[in-house]
Amino acid sequence: MRHAFLVALSFANICYLRVWSEVLTYRRWDTYLMATPPRPVEYYALIANVVLAAALLAALSVLAQRVLTGRSFRFAEMALVLGMGIPLNAIRAVLSVQFPLLKSPLVELLGMRGVIALGALLGLGGLAIVILHHHRRRGVGAEGE
Repeated sequence: MRHAFLVALSFANICYLRVWSEVLTYRRWDTYLMATPPRPVEYYALIANVVLAAALLAALSVLAQRVLTGRSFRFAEMALVLGMGIPLNAIRAVLSVQFPLLKSPLVELLGMRGVIALGALLGLGGLAIVILHHHRRRGVGAEGE
């Protein structure tokens, strides 16, 4: 359970990475554009959000390991792969400050429908990888027994 919480805490922290970068990189000249600078209560709220998200993810992980079997567990694996889009997008948003290439004008190039289609295609590709990996892993285990 403890390891599940630590992994979930890392995952939740990365999900909130963009918010952390806005709060922690506050500079004095940013006050011109802000109504008020970040207050301590905003830091505490962010910490509480990360810890609560981690607790929820850890509980779901433990529940999935104990209750789900077969196809249901495979569905949980697929949901995890799709959920990886959230922290990956947060990392992209934070790194786009230093690497302008990550601020891709996809919406201008492909249009909103094209971006949605591309995201769906990438999601289906991730699901296919999970399904193929799951079948390969089951095949190896069955041969070894």
